[in-house]
Formats: sequence, C-alpha cells, structure tokens
Amino acid sequence: PSDLDWVCGLHAAPPLVAFVHWGEEYVTTPTGEERQIADALARCGVSLIVGNHSHQASAGIESLRGGAAQMVYSLGNFIFDQ
Repeated sequence: PSDLDWVCGLHAAPPLVAFVHWGEEYVTTPTGEERQIADALARCGVSLIVGNHSHQASAGIESLRGGAAQMVYSLGNFIFDQ
C-alpha cells in the first residue's frame, strides 16, 4: 500500500490538511506528478494541501476538484540562512 492508501483509509472528520514535502528547489509550480498526488489527496477528502521544500513561495492558492480542495504548492522560506 502507498502513503495515499493510508490517507484514504483514515476515518477522520474534516477538514483534513496535508503538509507535503515535495518539489524541486526554486520552482514555484507543481509537476504533473505532483498535481496527480494533490488530486488523489483531494479525492480522499483532504481539503487543504500545503507544500514545502522548494524554497520559493507559490504565487497563490489553487482550487482543485471544483473548489472542494485548495492547494498551496509551496510556502517558501520562513527562516533560511542562504
């Protein structure tokens, strides 16, 4: 079973929030594979998907599945000693 199978099997009350560690450094938009993962999480009832790792903030919030879920691909850096 994959991590997504585990998420889909949760018996938790909404809202469900997923924090994902994904993305290539300094890229602000998701790849096709990351979009597929976000869509699968939304199908499992996750209503907010928040990404981190790329060190660059996304331009905005993206609606998924007709607005049933929202995704922020990357929050960027809060504190990072670059």
